[in-house]
Amino acid sequence: MTYESTPRKGIVKEKVAVFIIATAVLLLSLILMEFRIFSFLGFLLVLLVVFVGANAAFRLIDRRRKNAVNTA
Repeated sequence: MTYESTPRKGIVKEKVAVFIIATAVLLLSLILMEFRIFSFLGFLLVLLVVFVGANAAFRLIDRRRKNAVNTA
């Protein structure tokens, strides 16, 4: 196995985009919670959805990169 054929484990642009979007959603829901537009339970629900969604997106990105390396 050569260096070119091994998958790189570094920062991927797609993962950075997912992280930025998740952070923005959490900050927005935190601000809405502070202004009493959003309840604490709603914030926890948003936190759970962001966690599950980001985890699924990261796994999908990793799987696609792995398949792209294996087929190349």
